[in-house]
Amino acid sequence: WLAAQATHPPQNARASLSEQAQAQQQNADKLLGKKELLPVELQPYVQTIHRSAQNILDTIRDKPHNEHAAVQFLNRYLTASHRVSDEIIQLTQDGKNSELISRQLTRSKEILARLEYAFAAEHARLMRADVINLNAELGVLDSLLKMDGY
Repeated sequence: WLAAQATHPPQNARASLSEQAQAQQQNADKLLGKKELLPVELQPYVQTIHRSAQNILDTIRDKPHNEHAAVQFLNRYLTASHRVSDEIIQLTQDGKNSELISRQLTRSKEILARLEYAFAAEHARLMRADVINLNAELGVLDSLLKMDGY
């Protein structure tokens, strides 16, 4: 019974997570909406982060058992992506072109690249979990077939 509860959360917990996933979908879309306000060299990072976030959301829609950790990841890193994007937008809209701002933009680019990698890695982790689950199911089925002489 405990194992079943761990792998299948109560329906009200699932609804709550689904609401969180929907909120993260809106959060990802808002991030993409900021893309055009960013310097051109940073726009591809935001585009890729959005695409990876979308991939993560698609994966958890298909496989709800992955939802909790994925939503936590999105909550942490989409929020961080927004903060970085907002700061960059603010710096560039001020019109100041100092060396300090230039260094901050370079650092922002590095952070966005790392965020881009983290999002892709999280999606890959979710995909690996599905492969591991399938491999375990195939192993059990193979053992049962062998025990029954097939």
